Amino acid sequence: RNLVRVFLLQERLKANKNVEGFDPQNVHVIGAGIMGGDIAAWCALQGMTVAIQDREPRFIAPAIQRAYKLFMRRLKHPRLVRGVMDRLMPDITATNVGKADIIIEAIIENLSIKKDLYKKIDEIMREDLVISSNTSTIPIKLLSEGLSKKFKKNFLITHFFNPPRYLKLLEIVKS
Repeated sequence: RNLVRVFLLQERLKANKNVEGFDPQNVHVIGAGIMGGDIAAWCALQGMTVAIQDREPRFIAPAIQRAYKLFMRRLKHPRLVRGVMDRLMPDITATNVGKADIIIEAIIENLSIKKDLYKKIDEIMREDLVISSNTSTIPIKLLSEGLSKKFKKNFLITHFFNPPRYLKLLEIVKS
């Protein structure tokens, strides 16, 4: 019964595809682990330009390799894969934050680490940017405490189910 429901919901979403609304073209993913890397790869596969950020290049390299394998399985043609790979860029210094339409944070499930990151982002993010956390355990109220009104206004939780490259399920929690 639930699979039928999911199918019907997917069909309803396809019918609403042309509805005007939020259409992000530049995505900035912070955290290149399994979740962050797969979210970034999925976004690139959907045609978005994606910057993936982590502390060091050695943390981003495995995410890029997983993305390449996913693109080869899905697209099969090297020229198409190269086109998608060109939209997936490493970004150690967070230079894409100011250009991003949406930032997806997918770092370790630690409240203080996440809040420190948010304070840094809050200083450089655009006014109309959407920021989301890929958390499944920390309440949104705790995550957004002490942040600016512009941050809170644009903040939500996007809980991608694991692994995002296979599970097309997303839970969204608004503040």
